[in-house]
Amino acid sequence: MEDPRTELEPAVNAFLLRIFTGTQDTAIETFFTPDAGLIHPLCFIPRSRGSDHGTRSPYMQCSRDRIKTVYRWYREISPNLGAEIGSFAYDDKNHVAYFHLTQIFRMFISPFKEIPIRLVVKLSLEKSRLDGKYYICQQEDFYQPEDILQLTLPFLVPLFMRLKYLVAVPIEPKKTLSPFSPFRLLSAVAALIWALACFLALILGWVCQRMYRLKESFRGDSGHQGDIQGKGVSTIKAKRIDISIRGLQIETPGASVSFGRRK
Repeated sequence: MEDPRTELEPAVNAFLLRIFTGTQDTAIETFFTPDAGLIHPLCFIPRSRGSDHGTRSPYMQCSRDRIKTVYRWYREISPNLGAEIGSFAYDDKNHVAYFHLTQIFRMFISPFKEIPIRLVVKLSLEKSRLDGKYYICQQEDFYQPEDILQLTLPFLVPLFMRLKYLVAVPIEPKKTLSPFSPFRLLSAVAALIWALACFLALILGWVCQRMYRLKESFRGDSGHQGDIQGKGVSTIKAKRIDISIRGLQIETPGASVSFGRRK
């Protein structure tokens, strides 16, 4: 981006609000640096260029490829994912942008209805030395605790909000609270509820991730079997096969070699 103030909002629409995999992946490749990072209440990807860009291992890929995987997985666990930009602010001095979003998120295994969730997305940019353009080097997502609770246990949100209100009730000035005062106990209960919600969200995210990987592996196996069935089994018959491995030559006269997948 040459002018982030005018080009950043369409860029966010391209990679954050698109539901098509190809369009979203292309936008991330275009607007993110290869070592971009992602910070989320339930997910963390440190900045890394990776040691092998083409490897399938998530720990060897550059962090931008892992961000694409997270967005793809995010879309799989919430097929009807939607978001809308409410406001946008850009800091020219520090090259940081802030977006206030309203997101519609619902896990496909959740029995509860879709609930709008508010969040603030902070995008840090850096200028490239190669072309002089600005690219996103860090994305940070900020949620309120009750919004995280809505992802897993939405029926506890009213109780959690009531506890937050009771904790914030003014008390007498210069009064020392005992360790077992109602305010401290209410704070502890609210913290436990929020911790439970985060824990359940992590567990559900892990389960959905496993299901997503199983689905992807099933797709890959099905495609591979389809290629084999379509092309058939190739058989090469030769009177002599020469195999050279580091100077070692093996001669097999009258051999018949079949290339195909074992059943």
